[in-house]
Amino acid sequence: MRDSWTFPHRFNSDGTIDSICPGCLITVATTDYEADLAASERLHVCTRRDLLASLADTSAIDAGGSQDLRQKLLRRWRPTN
Repeated sequence: MRDSWTFPHRFNSDGTIDSICPGCLITVATTDYEADLAASERLHVCTRRDLLASLADTSAIDAGGSQDLRQKLLRRWRPTN
């Protein structure tokens, strides 16, 4: 699954570009050139701490769908043991 992920890019008002991990929703990298984001996206590894941080950051989640998104993320990161 990880190989097929597409990292959304957010264009900021200051001209920089963020790469957002679709798995844990953290900002993987911020740069002035979109082409520079690919290396950080390849190296990124989601951690449980990233998931918890993204769940705590309600500003990144639309209020109307926050519960649904939280449930999907929690199912993705359910402990395996």
